[in-house]
Amino acid sequence: MCKKIISKINTYLLMLVICFIGLNVVHTLQAFHIKKHKKPVIVLSKKNIRTNQVYAFDLHEVLFILSQKGVLNVLSHTKGKLKLIWLVSSPTFWGSYHETRHLADSVEGRIMLLTQKYPELLRYRQTFFDVCNQQIINNDVVAIIERLKQEGAILVVASNIGEYTYKELTKKYPELNKLFDFAFTSGALSHYTKKPDSRFFKYLTVEIKKRFPSAKSITFIDDKEKNIKSAQYTGLHAILFESAEELAHLLDLN
Repeated sequence: MCKKIISKINTYLLMLVICFIGLNVVHTLQAFHIKKHKKPVIVLSKKNIRTNQVYAFDLHEVLFILSQKGVLNVLSHTKGKLKLIWLVSSPTFWGSYHETRHLADSVEGRIMLLTQKYPELLRYRQTFFDVCNQQIINNDVVAIIERLKQEGAILVVASNIGEYTYKELTKKYPELNKLFDFAFTSGALSHYTKKPDSRFFKYLTVEIKKRFPSAKSITFIDDKEKNIKSAQYTGLHAILFESAEELAHLLDLN
């Protein structure tokens, strides 16, 4: 009986750790629910019909979905789990975490601030990044990106993910380097702003025009309405992502 109670307590505490480590990367709890959609029907491509057209894709909840199984696997292999649980279950710690949300825009920035205040967390730094990168790739969206690329489009990542986290993600999914022409993340290029801050989209536009002077139009694709509205406010065409099937239809790919 005692073993069962202890097991339940450990499970509960482990979930507390998961909630923290997510750091709002993909609405932690909602991201554990994998959306199911019909596969989009994509017809043969017409080469060069989208030359100089730019399509900027968000990553989380569009191209990737956080894997609950992956998160639990990382945490189960983390040394010193009980110490980590003790650290992040402190009310004082949560107060510090909320402070970092106003001081840092990226996951990396928040982790760095927290490790400065709580040096004991330094040993778990890689664990945090590993959890954030437990992603399942959406192959239906990959097919759409490949089709756009075949038609001559310029493909860009436009995400709040930090530079270091994106670099780690490309190690797990090297195909990202082939799918996208460049990645615009929450870091030096964005002056550490993040969506839905309109400055993020202004810096994105500047960077695209700098790298691709012949770019004619920019279409931003994201699953959050507030980001879509901000992009539209800065003059970008924007599409609210709900499913790969609908996106293929809106982009006239089927």
